[in-house]
Amino acid sequence: MKLTVGEHTRTPAGRKQLLFLTLSIISPVKSVELPAAYLLTVNEQNVLDLLRIHGIRLEKLTSDTEIRAERFEIAELKGSQRLSQGHYINSVKGTFRNETQNFPAGTVVVRMDQPLASVCAYLLEPQSGEGLLAWNFLDRYLVPQWGMGYLSYPVCKVMGKADFRTIPFN
Repeated sequence: MKLTVGEHTRTPAGRKQLLFLTLSIISPVKSVELPAAYLLTVNEQNVLDLLRIHGIRLEKLTSDTEIRAERFEIAELKGSQRLSQGHYINSVKGTFRNETQNFPAGTVVVRMDQPLASVCAYLLEPQSGEGLLAWNFLDRYLVPQWGMGYLSYPVCKVMGKADFRTIPFN
């Protein structure tokens, strides 16, 4: 459990600046081992923009590459009963399957040797309560248009060395 105390200022239009003291208690629900890199198997502009806004460094594969990676297979996907800030928050259950896969040139790579690695994990882990899956950024990639079941989560994890060739992706 982590206790944080901070300050937040707000200046309503035409009013004096207000100072709020904040007290937060953060308790992890689940811990995960951080990968060497995440691989995004879809090129969704909203997702890329959100990652960049958060200051996350993106790269892309220079050629088709076979990589051993973990893919999250969804067993259960549920939306919340109530709207939260205009979204039905998703929660998901499933398992990771580790296999060698072919990733095409241009696949987006998020290496975890960057200062904001914890933010990367927070946004990209499928079971994060505040991540891209939870906030509906990837909904259209989770359920097939026709048929039953679920598609694999479109973000894979490289748990070993991430020794593949990439270039910066701005």
